[in-house]
Amino acid sequence: MHKKIAAILAPIALAASGLASAPAFAASDTWTPVPMLQAVETGPQPGTACTRNRERRQFVTLTGSHFDVEGQVSTSNDTDGVVPIQQIIKESKSRKWTWSATVNAKLIDEIYRKYHWEYNREIFWSMGQTVGPYDLNPGETGTLAWGFIMDDYTSQPVICSTGTWKARGALRFGSAPRERHVEIAIN
Repeated sequence: MHKKIAAILAPIALAASGLASAPAFAASDTWTPVPMLQAVETGPQPGTACTRNRERRQFVTLTGSHFDVEGQVSTSNDTDGVVPIQQIIKESKSRKWTWSATVNAKLIDEIYRKYHWEYNREIFWSMGQTVGPYDLNPGETGTLAWGFIMDDYTSQPVICSTGTWKARGALRFGSAPRERHVEIAIN
């Protein structure tokens, strides 16, 4: 039997000890461990109606989310009791906004307006923080992975012209760090 447990971490430090690392999760895994943000409004989509002639905005679209893995450890429980799996972070890691253009206040406002989500420009895992512990029952093998949930976006500059939003300029791409994330797979 295989089970996955996902946990969103608040920015607090815990105490524990380290384990040896082994590969089990890849940054390319397509499983999204947390729900994607849902739009609460459509935004200024090209071709839709607008009222303020010459108004300029950005039409943003969340295209996906992924778990950007920073580290992982594996261990097996070959005892008769419960064994914890945990890891002390040995190196600080962070994720920042990445964009094919400048991240500016207008873009941040458009994302907030459409998705009601406020991103930090940078999220950290700090050296010395502990991930876990999670319990492994007798006979189980567990792999613990930690990293960041990243949301991927496109952005299209638009202008209100004769009552309709019209695309103006290049389509841009980017990623924003939503949260720190932990996932454990137990077999």
